Amino acid sequence: MRATAVLVLSFLSAPMALACSCFPPASRAESAPLALQNAKFAIHARVTSINQGGQATLLVIESFKGPSANSSIEITPREHQCGKVSFSVGEEALLTSFGNAVTYCDKYAPEPFLLDAFRKAAAK
Repeated sequence: MRATAVLVLSFLSAPMALACSCFPPASRAESAPLALQNAKFAIHARVTSINQGGQATLLVIESFKGPSANSSIEITPREHQCGKVSFSVGEEALLTSFGNAVTYCDKYAPEPFLLDAFRKAAAK
Protein backbone atom coordinates (compact mmCIF):
# COMPACT_ATOMS: atom_id res chain seq x y z
CA MET A 1 0.00 0.00 0.00
CA ARG A 2 2.77 2.42 0.95
CA ALA A 3 4.68 1.67 -2.29
CA THR A 4 1.52 2.35 -4.31
CA ALA A 5 1.03 5.70 -2.57
CA VAL A 6 4.63 6.70 -3.33
CA LEU A 7 4.22 5.66 -6.96
CA VAL A 8 0.98 7.65 -7.33
CA LEU A 9 2.55 10.72 -5.72
CA SER A 10 5.54 10.53 -8.04
CA PHE A 11 3.26 10.46 -11.09
CA LEU A 12 1.23 13.37 -9.77
CA SER A 13 4.33 15.47 -9.21
CA ALA A 14 5.72 14.75 -12.71
CA PRO A 15 3.46 17.25 -14.54
CA MET A 16 4.48 19.95 -12.10
CA ALA A 17 8.14 19.23 -12.75
CA LEU A 18 7.60 19.24 -16.50
CA ALA A 19 5.60 22.47 -16.37
CA CYS A 20 8.50 24.11 -14.58
CA SER A 21 11.29 22.99 -16.86
CA CYS A 22 12.90 25.24 -19.42
CA PHE A 23 14.89 24.17 -22.47
CA PRO A 24 17.72 21.70 -21.75
CA PRO A 25 21.23 23.04 -22.59
CA ALA A 26 21.56 21.21 -25.93
CA SER A 27 18.18 22.51 -27.11
CA ARG A 28 19.12 26.04 -26.08
CA ALA A 29 22.29 25.90 -28.18
CA GLU A 30 20.42 24.50 -31.19
CA SER A 31 17.71 27.14 -30.93
CA ALA A 32 20.07 30.13 -30.56
CA PRO A 33 19.42 31.49 -34.09
CA LEU A 34 15.65 31.40 -33.61
CA ALA A 35 15.95 32.83 -30.10
CA LEU A 36 17.99 35.77 -31.40
CA GLN A 37 15.53 36.38 -34.19
CA ASN A 38 12.57 36.56 -31.78
CA ALA A 39 14.22 38.09 -28.72
CA LYS A 40 13.94 41.72 -27.76
CA PHE A 41 17.49 41.40 -26.47
CA ALA A 42 20.15 38.75 -25.80
CA ILE A 43 23.16 39.67 -23.67
CA HIS A 44 25.94 38.29 -21.49
CA ALA A 45 26.05 40.58 -18.46
CA ARG A 46 27.32 41.00 -14.89
CA VAL A 47 25.06 42.15 -12.05
CA THR A 48 26.45 45.34 -10.49
CA SER A 49 23.67 46.16 -8.01
CA ILE A 50 20.22 45.12 -6.83
CA ASN A 51 17.64 47.40 -5.21
CA GLN A 52 15.19 46.39 -2.48
CA GLY A 53 12.47 45.72 -5.06
CA GLY A 54 14.67 43.12 -6.77
CA GLN A 55 15.45 45.27 -9.81
CA ALA A 56 18.99 44.52 -10.93
CA THR A 57 21.46 46.81 -12.70
CA LEU A 58 23.70 44.91 -15.10
CA LEU A 59 26.81 45.77 -17.06
CA VAL A 60 26.62 44.30 -20.56
CA ILE A 61 29.77 42.27 -21.21
CA GLU A 62 28.75 41.06 -24.66
CA SER A 63 25.67 41.90 -26.71
CA PHE A 64 24.15 39.54 -29.24
CA LYS A 65 21.08 41.72 -29.77
CA GLY A 66 19.92 44.88 -28.03
CA PRO A 67 21.97 47.03 -25.63
CA SER A 68 25.59 47.55 -26.60
CA ALA A 69 28.59 46.12 -24.75
CA ASN A 70 29.76 48.19 -21.75
CA SER A 71 26.31 49.76 -21.32
CA SER A 72 24.30 49.44 -18.12
CA ILE A 73 20.74 48.21 -18.13
CA GLU A 74 18.09 47.64 -15.49
CA ILE A 75 16.20 44.37 -15.35
CA THR A 76 12.90 43.94 -13.56
CA PRO A 77 12.38 40.26 -12.80
CA ARG A 78 8.96 38.84 -13.64
CA GLU A 79 7.16 35.93 -12.01
CA HIS A 80 7.06 32.68 -13.96
CA GLN A 81 5.44 29.32 -13.32
CA CYS A 82 8.82 28.21 -11.93
CA GLY A 83 9.14 31.20 -9.63
CA LYS A 84 10.82 34.56 -9.77
CA VAL A 85 14.23 34.94 -11.35
CA SER A 86 16.82 36.08 -8.84
CA PHE A 87 20.15 37.84 -9.21
CA SER A 88 23.18 38.28 -6.98
CA VAL A 89 25.77 41.04 -7.20
CA GLY A 90 28.81 39.94 -9.21
CA GLU A 91 26.92 37.12 -10.93
CA GLU A 92 27.30 36.71 -14.68
CA ALA A 93 24.43 35.42 -16.80
CA LEU A 94 23.27 35.04 -20.36
CA LEU A 95 19.89 36.76 -20.58
CA THR A 96 17.28 36.74 -23.30
CA SER A 97 14.01 38.60 -23.20
CA PHE A 98 10.99 38.26 -25.41
CA GLY A 99 8.95 40.93 -23.60
CA ASN A 100 9.58 43.77 -21.22
CA ALA A 101 11.04 41.72 -18.38
CA VAL A 102 13.21 38.69 -17.71
CA THR A 103 11.64 35.47 -16.43
CA TYR A 104 13.10 32.37 -14.79
CA CYS A 105 13.44 30.70 -18.21
CA ASP A 106 15.24 33.71 -19.77
CA LYS A 107 18.34 33.47 -17.54
CA TYR A 108 21.12 30.98 -18.25
CA ALA A 109 24.58 30.30 -16.90
CA PRO A 110 27.12 31.70 -19.38
CA GLU A 111 28.22 28.23 -20.49
CA PRO A 112 30.90 28.32 -23.22
CA PHE A 113 28.96 26.22 -25.75
CA LEU A 114 25.86 28.38 -25.30
CA LEU A 115 27.83 31.62 -25.65
CA ASP A 116 29.47 30.21 -28.79
CA ALA A 117 26.05 29.33 -30.23
CA PHE A 118 24.84 32.90 -29.66
CA ARG A 119 28.06 34.35 -31.10
CA LYS A 120 27.66 32.27 -34.27
CA ALA A 121 23.97 33.16 -34.59
CA ALA A 122 24.67 36.88 -34.07
CA ALA A 123 27.45 36.83 -36.70
CA LYS A 124 25.06 35.65 -39.42
